[in-house]
Amino acid sequence: MKRQFAKIKIAAENLSRSSKSDSKDSELEAIERQVDRYRDTIEKIVRKLPALSGGGGSGSGSSEEQDKRTKKNSHYKIAQALDESAKELPKDMPLQKVLANCGELEKTMAECIIESELETEAKVVRRLKNILDKEIQEISTLKRNVSRTLQEYTSLKRSHEAAIRLEEPAAKVNHIKSQQEECELKLEKERDAWAAQMLELIAKEDEIVSCIRDYVLNQRNYHERALQHVNASLARIQDTIQGTEKSRFGTSLKEHLTSTNREISYIVELCCCCLLEHGLEEEGLLRVGCASTKLRRMKHALEAQHVKTPLPLDYQDPHVIGSILKLYLRELPEPLLTYNLYKDFIRIAERHSEAERKTEIKAILTKLPKENYANLRYLTRFLSIVQQRSALNKMSSQNLAIVMSPNMLWPRIDKSSNAPADYIGQVNSSSAANIIVELLISQWDYFFIGEVEFYLTLQKQKLFVEGKSKSNSSNENLDRNDSEVMESPRYGTLRRQKANAPSPPTTNGNGIIMTTSQTSHRPHAKELFPQQTPEKQEKPAKPPLPNLPQFQSPAASQPTQTQLEPLPPPPVTPAKPVPMTRTQFFGLDNLPSPTADRKSTDSIGSFKLKPDVPQKPLLPKRPTVLGVGVPKADGKSDDEGGTTPTQATIDNGNGSVRFKTEHFLDKLRQENGETNGTREVSSTTKENNHNHDPPATAADQNQQQAQPQVTTPISPNSFQTPKRPTVPAPPPPTNWKSSD
Repeated sequence: MKRQFAKIKIAAENLSRSSKSDSKDSELEAIERQVDRYRDTIEKIVRKLPALSGGGGSGSGSSEEQDKRTKKNSHYKIAQALDESAKELPKDMPLQKVLANCGELEKTMAECIIESELETEAKVVRRLKNILDKEIQEISTLKRNVSRTLQEYTSLKRSHEAAIRLEEPAAKVNHIKSQQEECELKLEKERDAWAAQMLELIAKEDEIVSCIRDYVLNQRNYHERALQHVNASLARIQDTIQGTEKSRFGTSLKEHLTSTNREISYIVELCCCCLLEHGLEEEGLLRVGCASTKLRRMKHALEAQHVKTPLPLDYQDPHVIGSILKLYLRELPEPLLTYNLYKDFIRIAERHSEAERKTEIKAILTKLPKENYANLRYLTRFLSIVQQRSALNKMSSQNLAIVMSPNMLWPRIDKSSNAPADYIGQVNSSSAANIIVELLISQWDYFFIGEVEFYLTLQKQKLFVEGKSKSNSSNENLDRNDSEVMESPRYGTLRRQKANAPSPPTTNGNGIIMTTSQTSHRPHAKELFPQQTPEKQEKPAKPPLPNLPQFQSPAASQPTQTQLEPLPPPPVTPAKPVPMTRTQFFGLDNLPSPTADRKSTDSIGSFKLKPDVPQKPLLPKRPTVLGVGVPKADGKSDDEGGTTPTQATIDNGNGSVRFKTEHFLDKLRQENGETNGTREVSSTTKENNHNHDPPATAADQNQQQAQPQVTTPISPNSFQTPKRPTVPAPPPPTNWKSSD
C-alpha cells in the first residue's frame, strides 16, 4: 500500500508540472529557433505560390484541368472581348486586324501564364511542401518524444529522492535508481536524434534556396516566351499600320508620299482636279472662305477616308475645296518651299531687277527635294490656269500670290524660346513670299519644262456623283433663260437656302395675261398663280349700322316738317316684361342724369360724379314730336320747349315715332271729327296737359327760344352711363296744324 501511495503521489507531482517548459541547453534552443524560422518561411512561400493541382506527374495536371485554368485567367477573358469586337468590324479595316491580333496575343499570354504556374508547382511548390511534410514533421515528432522522456526522467528522479527521504528499503531505492538511469540514457538518445534532424534541415538550406532560384527561372522563362509572342504580335500590328494610309493632314510630304506610293499628294491632286472641273469661273476662287464647320467636316472626312471619288453633293462646293487645299499646305510640318531655302527666297525678293529674280529662283528650285519640286510644279501650274480665267474669277496672279504665299513659305518658329515675336520681320517676309509666288504663277513656263498631267490617279468622269449638280457656287449660270427652271440651290457657304425666284407672268401684245393653256408650250414652267375666273366675286353687303341715341343720330335722318309721308310700319315685336325697380316705383327714373363736377378737363380723374340720390323732381313737359302746334290767340302753343325723349322713342327710332304719331292723330280725328276745328283740338291738348300750365304767349315763346337751354356738355372725359330700362309710355298728344 505504501508503494502504491508513493507512485500516485509522484504522478500527481508530475501532472502538476507538465505545463512547465522543459529545461534545455542553449545549443538546442538556438538550433530550434533557426528551424522555426525555416518552417515559417517555407509555409509562407507555399501559401502564396499557386496551389498544387489534383493530378500527378511532372506536368501537374491533365490537359482538361489545364484548359479549365486557362479559361479562368483574366488574359483569356480579355482575349474573348477583343475577338467579339473584331467580329463586328469589316475584315478590311486596320482596326479589325489589330483587334484580332491582340486577341490571339492575350490567349497566348494566358497559356504561358498557366504553363509557368504548372512549372512552379512542379519544381518549387512540390519540393518545398515535401520539406514541410517530411523534414519539419519529423522534427516535431522527435521534439514531442524528447519532452515525454524528459518528463518521465524527472518523475523517476523525484521518486528516488523521496525514497531516500522516507528511508525506503535499499532494494526499492536501487530499483528506482536503475530506472532513472535507463530513462536518462533514453533521453540523451532522443535529444541527439532531435538535434541531428534539426541540423539536417539546416544543412538543406541550399535546397530551399535552389527552390527559390527555380521559381525565378520559371518567371524568366515565362517572360521570355511571352516576350517572343509579344514581339511577333507587335511586328504584325506594325505591318498593318504600315500598310494603312496615314493621316494626310499634318503629315510630312515625304512620309505621306512614301506610305501611299504616290508622286503628288492626294489632297493636292483631288482639290486641283475638282476646281479645274467646275471652279475656274467661280468669282473669288481661293480667296473667298467658307464656313468653319464645313471645312472641318470635309477635312475629317478625308482623314477618315469617308469621302472618296465620286464626291457626294455635300462636298462639291468650290470654296470649301479651295479652303481644304490651303489648309493642307498650311498644316504641313515643313512648308512646300522648305525652311532651308527660306533665307535664299527672301534674299532673291530684295533684288530690284525681275530678270535677276527669275534667274536666281530657277537656280534655287533645283535645290528643292524631289517630292517638294514635283508638288510645287503641279500646284503652280494649276494656279497659272486659274490666273488665265481672271476675267471671270477676278483672281489675277497677284491676288493668287497674296492668298497662297502664306501657305507655301513661312519662317521657322522656335517655340522653346521666350523671345518676343518679330512682327516686322514677318510682314517683310510675307511681302517677299508674295513676290516669289507671283513670279512662279505668272512665269510658269520659264521655271518649269513640259506640261503637267493633272489626272494621275483620278478619273475626270468620276469626280462627282452623276445625275446631280456639280456646283454649289453663287455665280454660275448668270445668263440662263428666264423660262428655264433650274434646280433649287443647296445650303452652301455663300448661298442662301431658298428657291430660285419665279419668272413673271407673260403677257400678249394687248397687255392681257396669258393663261396656263396659252403657255402650255413651256413644259418646265411652274404654275405660280391659280387660274382666275372672268366672273367677279360679289362683295359681301355691309352690315347695318346700329341704332344710335337721339343726340348722336345724324341730322339727315331726323324728320322735318315736310316729311309727313307715312312709312311702312316696322314689324311689331312683343316687348319682354321688365320688372319694376325701386327707382321706377318712386317715380325717380326720369330724373336728370348726374352731372360731372368739372374742375379740370385735362384728365378723367378730375371728375367727381354726384351720387344718384333722390332730389326734388322736376317733371318735364311733353315734347312736341313733330315740332308743330296750334297757335292760340296769344301766339303761344300748349307745350313749350323740348324735353328728354322717352325710352320708347329712343328704342324704336325715328320711323317708329312717326308711325305712332300719325296713328295717334288719326285716332283723334275719328273721336272729335274734322269739323270741330281748332277749339276741340286745343281743348283736348289742354286736358292732356300734365303740368296745367297757362297758355303761352308769343313773347314768352320768343324769349324761351332766345334763352339757351342749359345742358351738360358731352366730352370724351365724361362718363355716359345708359339709363335704366323703363316701361314704355304712351305717345304724347300733338297739336295738329290745320291746312288753313
